[in-house]
Amino acid sequence: MKSLITTLLLAITLSSTAFGDDFSDGKAAYKKGDYKTAMKLWKPMAEQGDAKAQYALGVMYGEGVPKDDKQAAKWFRLAAGQGDVRAQFNLGVMYATGEGVPEDDKQAVKWYRLAAEQGNASAYNRLGVMYENGQGVIINYTEAVRLFNLSARQGNEYGMYNFARMYKDGKGVEEDKIYSYMWFNLANEAEHSFSKYERKELSKKMTTKELHVAHELSQKCLDSNYKDCESALPNFLHRKLNLSSEEHDDDD
Repeated sequence: MKSLITTLLLAITLSSTAFGDDFSDGKAAYKKGDYKTAMKLWKPMAEQGDAKAQYALGVMYGEGVPKDDKQAAKWFRLAAGQGDVRAQFNLGVMYATGEGVPEDDKQAVKWYRLAAEQGNASAYNRLGVMYENGQGVIINYTEAVRLFNLSARQGNEYGMYNFARMYKDGKGVEEDKIYSYMWFNLANEAEHSFSKYERKELSKKMTTKELHVAHELSQKCLDSNYKDCESALPNFLHRKLNLSSEEHDDDD
């Protein structure tokens, strides 16, 4: 299994800081795979408190220098303490999996929550999972649904998949095949690996009309950049009455 740090950390989106050219030169070296030079340029900046450089070192200790999860956690913690949302999220992941730090669900929730408060889509999703499973918090399906929704509305494939699951299972929200299919469909469009299978299995329980509505809503949601999704459906009870008498059809 690939290291958490090499598979889950966000891409470095680096901008100029008070250190100016050193940071830019480090970025250029990093992009070329010259990690030694990048480390040489970024480490003094990180030691002087630059949050972006601290975050960059956290990433570097996962992929460009000898792997050291404890060092990665150290630099992520310093950057996270300064409000770097990427570092907050990654530190949450490390606490959830016990890489570089003792496994601690409550600490994972703490850092996911801080990242979510800054609108991070991945953090919304991860925090939703914690609420769904009761990891570090009391199980709360309604809160999990709220968080998956926030993640999904940013086009996060994992948030969309988990939101679809909640609709399918009726956890924290009324069970609804159309909504569930719609979000599985959108997650599949975003290349979530398991959504296609879930969508196909769900389609076996749906009518032709339900499938047609779900596909229309998927397109409308996608066209609106995930802003106009469930709200586009007709009245819930009216829709249920119109669709309940139809025969079920499989979706190939």
